[in-house]
Amino acid sequence: MTQMIIGYSDSEDRLWLLLSDDGHQFWLSRRFCANLLIQLEKALTESCPQSGTGRDLAAETRVALEHQAAHEAPEDGVKAASAPPRQELPQQRISVLLTQILMTVDGKQARFELISPQFERTVYLNRAEAHLLLSGLWQRAEGARWGLQMPALLRRAQQGG
Repeated sequence: MTQMIIGYSDSEDRLWLLLSDDGHQFWLSRRFCANLLIQLEKALTESCPQSGTGRDLAAETRVALEHQAAHEAPEDGVKAASAPPRQELPQQRISVLLTQILMTVDGKQARFELISPQFERTVYLNRAEAHLLLSGLWQRAEGARWGLQMPALLRRAQQGG
């Protein structure tokens, strides 16, 4: 299983996204992260399933409830970290600047094509893990004091839907 570990480097003023199974470390600039937060929130909201007890609720409310549920039963696939846990990582780390993400999110999973000039990698997350990725990116950007706007989905989830 691939774990995505999210961190921040103050010397680089960039977030990093580390894939634990192969040691690829993708660097994200402030502008890239801001755009990714917006696009991931939009994709999660637009693809939120209309099944279950909340089917009559607005998409924004359903996705906020889904976000809360993802945090109540967190997955092992996405972690926020101040430093990568050394014992879990491969010996050699490949570090590249992330220049593009192609994202597809549906009612069950999210597919991310991570693209840099040197490397491409596809990662699949279930919806709960995609919600944790959104939160982890936001927490790291907030910790970096980048002044990015908090995604509305996170505000709604904090307010209880």
